[in-house]
Amino acid sequence: MVIIFLLSLTFTASLDRIVVSVGESFLVSVSVSGEDLSGVGEPSPPSMDKVDIIGTSSSHSTQIQVINGKITRSTSLNYEYQMVALDEGEFTIPSFNLEYKGKKYSTEPIKITVKKTTTKTSIPEVQRETRGTEKESSKKVFLECNISKNSVYLGEPVVVSYYLYTRVNLTDVSLRSLPGYKGVWVENISSPQRLNFEQTLLNGITYSKALIKKDLIFPLKKERIRIEPLTMQITFGGDIFSLFGETKIISTQPKIINVKSFPKAQVQGFIDAVGKFSLSAELDTSESEVGTPFPLKIKIKGEGNLSFLSPLKLPEIRKLKAFKPESKGNTEVKENTIKGERIITYLLAPEEAGVIQIPQINWAYFDPEREVFVRKSIGPWIIRVNPAMKKEKVEKSRSEDIAYIKPVGNKFVPLIPRFFPLYLFLPTIILALSGYYVWERKKILGDSGYARIKSIPAELKRGFQNLKREVEENRVEFFYEELTRLLLKFLKLRFDINTFSMKRDELLGELQNENVSDEVLPWIQQILQKSEEVRFASVFPDKEEMQEDLRRLEEIIRVLH
Repeated sequence: MVIIFLLSLTFTASLDRIVVSVGESFLVSVSVSGEDLSGVGEPSPPSMDKVDIIGTSSSHSTQIQVINGKITRSTSLNYEYQMVALDEGEFTIPSFNLEYKGKKYSTEPIKITVKKTTTKTSIPEVQRETRGTEKESSKKVFLECNISKNSVYLGEPVVVSYYLYTRVNLTDVSLRSLPGYKGVWVENISSPQRLNFEQTLLNGITYSKALIKKDLIFPLKKERIRIEPLTMQITFGGDIFSLFGETKIISTQPKIINVKSFPKAQVQGFIDAVGKFSLSAELDTSESEVGTPFPLKIKIKGEGNLSFLSPLKLPEIRKLKAFKPESKGNTEVKENTIKGERIITYLLAPEEAGVIQIPQINWAYFDPEREVFVRKSIGPWIIRVNPAMKKEKVEKSRSEDIAYIKPVGNKFVPLIPRFFPLYLFLPTIILALSGYYVWERKKILGDSGYARIKSIPAELKRGFQNLKREVEENRVEFFYEELTRLLLKFLKLRFDINTFSMKRDELLGELQNENVSDEVLPWIQQILQKSEEVRFASVFPDKEEMQEDLRRLEEIIRVLH
């Protein structure tokens, strides 16, 4: 142990043991104590090549003593760094550094000996988890992260659960930071607003255990996934020796999930579907006209990664133009997976008259339980395309120059109504309206961007009606879910980008490429961030905040539309 006394400050660093094995975790404790530690920052850990820091925690305590009528107060700040040795040999833990009131403090390096392990260390995370559980069982309070699987296929779900264990009464509990997820799709299973403790037995010791958060994640990339720690601040009740109690910062250990490659013999039609699904299609017509589009609806039903499935790829079809498909889902998180259905609608427009065949569409998904690809197919279909109907010519009726008048009593009444000349223009008005309708329809069919812009007002009207109702009923979660959906839907229609499959940073970058002004981008970021806090951090804004976010969305649409 190395101790440095400077003024009234004591700075210490120590190891829980000086001999460890490769892949075995050990603890480095750093302590700062003194009479007045206001403004003291956290020590800076050294950078190391042969040793990795896998977890940190901190705590502080205050002692007040009265001796001969004189009150003395001592404060201690304690930091624990859990490390793991990556190679054998004798190594040195370099100095920890601290800056306080303009002066710099450093501990002396600490030597440690690392022996060659007799067991496999290819997956040290699993070993650390087992040893960590044995160590945690001797603590008063700690956090634990559990994962349902250590190794999965791309798109296969993993349940990540966070629990708080305690053997003491807690006077305050607060969330400091949420776990970091990178390269995954996240669905929240549970985020309790109140901690519901239940007794459990861990290594022969009785604990009170409460669920903090439970998520369902799906790997999106073929790489190792690192789940960063969840951090909380907890406070124990005070006693006669410690009037202010003890406050600790505790964290979960990081977790590693290995993402496996699919079998090499992939089948035709496989894109990214993983789970168990059925495939069906609906074509509501067998006859159409040139230029008149008709929908082909494909329904994928079952359980798996339904929230982010890619649309099926249609084969090339001569004389038939296919527009960009629209995908809608009706899903829910159930039994540690996503269940429901996804409907993908393709709008197909015939370009020539005749008989057109839509060939068979092949599709496949991967079943992770059986580790096999399952083939599915739909079609073919036959469509009869008729020539576009020509508009009948409307002939104007020639009217008489003179209107005959017949006497009625002493008055003369015209045989032709007074407003008859207006009726002569009625065919012209009808032709003009018909022409505009035909032009508008061709414009929509030929220009997908124009069609998107035309559909925005109706989407906004329905969406704002729903949002105002959620504000009145003070349903926070539903409000921000609908607010985010409406914002992403508007941006998708406005800029033709797949907003629902993008992360927040990716979306903001894409909007920058679309030359969205720096004035609007922070508003979009605030709405998306607030929605994530409501969904993942159990933050519940009041009605005034909800109304303010609704006005912010209105301003975004007003500027960008």
